[in-house]
Amino acid sequence: MKVIENRPWGKYEVLYDWTECKVKKITVNAGQKLSYQYHHKRQEQWILVKGTLTVIRDGEEYTLNLIEV
Repeated sequence: MKVIENRPWGKYEVLYDWTECKVKKITVNAGQKLSYQYHHKRQEQWILVKGTLTVIRDGEEYTLNLIEV
């Protein structure tokens, strides 16, 4: 079953859901942002596939730009 959830900032789609991990495709609309998060019992890895991403971690701001080749 394909799970797609619409949110005010965009949407996410669950691509893979297993007891050990979950993979989601997250689409954030231009000019929108996600809330601050902290997870005590899990980790997150993000892969930028299009556009620009700004992340704030421990008060430091990092901007990533995808360069298409």
